Amino acid sequence: MKTNLSEQVIEQVQDVLMKQLGVDRDQLQPEADIKVDLGADSLDMVEIAMNLEEKLGLSGDDEEMEGVQTVGDLYEAVDKRLLAARQPK
Repeated sequence: MKTNLSEQVIEQVQDVLMKQLGVDRDQLQPEADIKVDLGADSLDMVEIAMNLEEKLGLSGDDEEMEGVQTVGDLYEAVDKRLLAARQPK
């Protein structure tokens, strides 16, 4: 997992996952599969994306979220969106 996320942003991502999926923080290892290990379904994935967009002020391409399988993938997708948001348009 390659990410430049601050501990604060990682905690915010974890908070969204914990609230949406009813899991504990210690279950949110980077290799944990969000659907298989944490029990998310397709609707959960959409709600996770929407909650992260709201909480972190993100917008962007939903295709990035389609490739998310693990918690680590989610961190990387958030990192990409945060980097894109900082780029001049």
